Amino acid sequence: MIVQPLRNVSRLPLTLTGAALDPPSARIVRRVAVQFRLAPRPPKGSALVLGIRPWSAASSASLTVAPGREAWVQSNFVLSGCPSLGAHALVANRELTLTFRTGGRSGSERIATPWTQIVLVR
Repeated sequence: MIVQPLRNVSRLPLTLTGAALDPPSARIVRRVAVQFRLAPRPPKGSALVLGIRPWSAASSASLTVAPGREAWVQSNFVLSGCPSLGAHALVANRELTLTFRTGGRSGSERIATPWTQIVLVR
């Protein structure tokens, strides 16, 4: 599981409606579901807030995020066929494409995710 925070920096509410599931990475790493959750408001002080929830193979319903608020996007993966890993590292989860609605329009945005990449080596 990987949790990625996303902040709504627009002046309008933004409704996350889905995420493009990446094609399988060399038949080994496959994103099977994406869940959206509204992140809690930041605590005062140095409290740690964890965003990981139990693993699920079901994608979540849409989520509306108010301006200035953060949503957590949790991706759940299945790894299989690891014996077929070659001599080179396999990098998966390089980007996430989110679909959304805002201001009566639909759109999508591809987001690079270098901090949440999965690197598999033999």
